[in-house]
Amino acid sequence: MSERSAGRRSRAANGEGSIYQSADGRWHGWVTVGVKPNGAPDRRHRQAKSRREVVTKIRELERARDARDDREPVRAVRRCGRAPRHFRGRRPVRRRARGAAPGGAA
Repeated sequence: MSERSAGRRSRAANGEGSIYQSADGRWHGWVTVGVKPNGAPDRRHRQAKSRREVVTKIRELERARDARDDREPVRAVRRCGRAPRHFRGRRPVRRRARGAAPGGAA
C-alpha cells in the first residue's frame, strides 16, 4: 500500500504550517500569515506540550489568515535606495578586449 492510500501524506501542502517536536519534548508550529511591510514573510510561532494542541493552534491561525480580506497583493519591495554618490553621474569606463591592440587596430 502506498503512503497516500494509507491516509498519510509525504509532505504538507502549500500554505500549511510546519509542526515538529524539539529536543526538550515540546511541540512547535510555524505558519505564514502574510508579508511584513519590509517584504519578509510574516511567520507566527505556537508551542504546546502535545502535538494535538499545536495543531489546534496552527489551524486557528490558518483560519484567521484565510478569513482576512484586507490582504494586499504581494509586490516586490525595493530594498536598496539611490546609488552611492561616487557612482552617480559617472560614465562607464570602456575597456578593450584582452589581446586587442590599443586604438582598435588589429
